[in-house]
Amino acid sequence: MAPWFLIKTLSSGNLPTSFALRRLPRRVEKAAVMEQSESSKPRVLVIEDSDIERQLMEVMLGELGVDVVLASNGKEGQELALSEDADINPFDLILMNIAMPVMDGYTATRQLRDAGYVRPIIVVTSDPVRQKCLEAGCNDFLQKPITLDSLHAVIHRYTKV
Repeated sequence: MAPWFLIKTLSSGNLPTSFALRRLPRRVEKAAVMEQSESSKPRVLVIEDSDIERQLMEVMLGELGVDVVLASNGKEGQELALSEDADINPFDLILMNIAMPVMDGYTATRQLRDAGYVRPIIVVTSDPVRQKCLEAGCNDFLQKPITLDSLHAVIHRYTKV
């Protein structure tokens, strides 16, 4: 796969930015790779409040052959992850932003873990707060800016892509 960056435009002065992988230590009690959902494609829930960043993640994950479901805040994402449909066709992993309205990523992750959700949750944020992410129950960490290669690495680590 050829390395490339997907560029987005920021509203303040049209400064270009790209999306970089920083990995948190793997938690011992969490499985590194869960059994993949029944479809041949990995199923990923992207929880992100920014419309532009949701669209970027959808395009990048689509390039990787991933089935993407989008949520705009932690509460909506939590409901999708714990829904009856998710019991039948579970997400292989969740990509979770931290700073969101309605319910932030820390709260959503803690509540998912408290509800027994064991599949991987990967934090996607520009704010490197490793310890707090681990304490909330996250498995890994993608720090913005994210490249297609770094996204592929984390998807590959937790699914059968």
